[in-house]
Amino acid sequence: MTTGAPPQFAKYSCSLERLLCRADNEVVRGFLIPCLAAFSAAAQTAQPVPAFGRDNILPHGRETKLMAPGMVLELWGRNLAPLPWCGAEQKPAPPLPHEICGVRVLIGSRPAELMYVSGGQINLKIPEDVPAEGIEPFQVCVGSVCSEPVTMRFSARTALQALYRPAYVRMPVWIKVDAPAPYVVRYPCGVSPWSFPGYEFEVLRNGQPLAHIPPPALPAGRTTLPADTCNLATSWGRLPLHLLYRFDEPGAYAVRFTGKKEGAILYQSDWTEIEIQPFSEEKRDEWLRSLEAEVSTQQRGYRRHRGVLTRLAGRKGAGAPAEDDPGERRGLRFRSEPKLKADQTLARTMDVPVPSRARFTRLRISNSPEVSRGSQPLTQS
Repeated sequence: MTTGAPPQFAKYSCSLERLLCRADNEVVRGFLIPCLAAFSAAAQTAQPVPAFGRDNILPHGRETKLMAPGMVLELWGRNLAPLPWCGAEQKPAPPLPHEICGVRVLIGSRPAELMYVSGGQINLKIPEDVPAEGIEPFQVCVGSVCSEPVTMRFSARTALQALYRPAYVRMPVWIKVDAPAPYVVRYPCGVSPWSFPGYEFEVLRNGQPLAHIPPPALPAGRTTLPADTCNLATSWGRLPLHLLYRFDEPGAYAVRFTGKKEGAILYQSDWTEIEIQPFSEEKRDEWLRSLEAEVSTQQRGYRRHRGVLTRLAGRKGAGAPAEDDPGERRGLRFRSEPKLKADQTLARTMDVPVPSRARFTRLRISNSPEVSRGSQPLTQS
């Protein structure tokens, strides 16, 4: 009998084999056979159960929890591939397979197309025939060992919304909106900071609609914030509801969001209840300190970039643009100090995204040839 046992099990399995061969008593043989089978099973490395969660499923180029047919995803987790690896190509060429080295990703009962497979990351494409609306489970299988199903919501016309952070009376009320693909929500702070063309909110208090508040007065000579004052980190996916409605009483409010284009409804959220908490001076002071810290952080970043550009310009000579200057290539422009301070004061007053000291063209993940966090490139067939 051959067990294929590694050295640490060899002496035990050989002893069991000798005992089994010499055992004439059927009772003894009946006891030894299960023991030998157990040792043989333990000698072979068992495949750990794959593990991942909802937060580990990341659509490529979007920050959303709403799935859609044909969407390209990164799935991060543990034990997502066999060890040792079977030797197959981890990043296959088109046509994309449904299985690599025994690894499959099931969405409902449909296998996804695999773009890259490793023990910690799988890049995949959702099948086109997955229902566009509803709840579907995601499951990773390595051979016959499958993870626990993780349910994700699919939607083509229904948005999700929630409070971005706890809200208080007479303080900012930001709403985070998760729009279905291919739509995205961005606060148009540099174009129309007091109204949001294409986005509509309805708010009910005790079943009665709240009236819109008039837009606040702007400083003399100003009609809007310049487009380059928007902080992308705070303008994507959330909108300042407190610039449209006054929340002067604590309690529950019902909110519905609608995305429109030329009057036609593209997508809409369900009515969602939000809770406005009583006014707190402690929370107000905490909020003001966070704004001050954000401005200070941007000031330090501005000084660092200005120093780098000064040194690069010095290498090329005064007045000559630096050809290898990343700021020049990205259209980096600095704004005047008085204008900057005025914008920062206005932003802190109304809690719009704090103006930046420079305009940077940031590489979005959807425009980058590779996925962030040093992961494998995502290329569609």
